[in-house]
Amino acid sequence: VIGLQEFWLEQEHMEAWSNFAASEGYCMLVSPRTGGKPDGCCMLVRRRRLAGLPSMETYSFDDWGNRILQCVTLQLAGCSDRLMLAHTHLTFPHANGHDPQMRRHQARKLATWVREQRSSTPHLALFGDLNGDVHDPAVSQLLQSAELAPMSGETDWVSHLSHLGTP
Repeated sequence: VIGLQEFWLEQEHMEAWSNFAASEGYCMLVSPRTGGKPDGCCMLVRRRRLAGLPSMETYSFDDWGNRILQCVTLQLAGCSDRLMLAHTHLTFPHANGHDPQMRRHQARKLATWVREQRSSTPHLALFGDLNGDVHDPAVSQLLQSAELAPMSGETDWVSHLSHLGTP
């Protein structure tokens, strides 16, 4: 599974990724952001790992950041249970008066959604660009409120660089 955030929706970009997905054996699922934003989340899943076609829903955080949650349910080959993958991209914590507050609201909404899904979906993985580590207030709130465990508590690794070239 590959999760892409800030996935640009212009035709040339979509065609290039669609061709890559088809040639490399991936199923490509795209969820645009709300508010007419030109990007969204894209998930690539290896077709050979699937017992059937995945289903997808996109949920809006209903905030001024136009953030979304891409929810993909998979039936993996050789497994009787379904796997739900929740993919998102939280707002970057710019040093201003509204982004930290918006991130806490996004974390609260996401935690509520995870708790609601738990009753019907025992196998759920949340991933994406949370723009923070386990010590970040919004990420910490999400982990605690949703009763999630991070892949790693280590914070000395870099998963990606910002648009400014910094970790």
